[in-house]
Amino acid sequence: MADYEVKPLEERPALDGLGAFYLTKYLDAVREAFGDSVELYGVHSGGATRAVFPLLRKGKKAVLPPLGQYWGLWPLPVGEKAPGRVESAWEKTVRAMDGHLRGLGLVEASFIHPPHVTDARPFLRLGWEVLPRYTYLVPPAGEEAWDSPTRRGDEVGVAGEH
Repeated sequence: MADYEVKPLEERPALDGLGAFYLTKYLDAVREAFGDSVELYGVHSGGATRAVFPLLRKGKKAVLPPLGQYWGLWPLPVGEKAPGRVESAWEKTVRAMDGHLRGLGLVEASFIHPPHVTDARPFLRLGWEVLPRYTYLVPPAGEEAWDSPTRRGDEVGVAGEH
């Protein structure tokens, strides 16, 4: 096996938390809507799956599906402890994904990575345009939080993406 290799995933890896929803139920809904143009890939190294990423193709572009909160490279825990090794593994994972997408002949690809993807440097080094997007999770306190104007976003200047 190559050092880092991208292959279509026949079965989805077991995921916990938010990832489990986005790469199972949401992926199923997108596949139902778009059919065979939706694919799920894994980045593998040393017999382990390092990351997964979905792809929705429209011609020579990989596009974002409607209402997709996260649609990007989803790193999986690999047990690396040393920061340098973790960073090196991430760099190789991104390079493998980039090489695979270029090998598919895509002229453009758009992704929204999950919140735990915090290092955009490998993408920048490979010539990607990176647009930071932040999400703040603030747990509401008490019953009144559910009915407050702040919870609804009425008085805090919350606006959707334009």
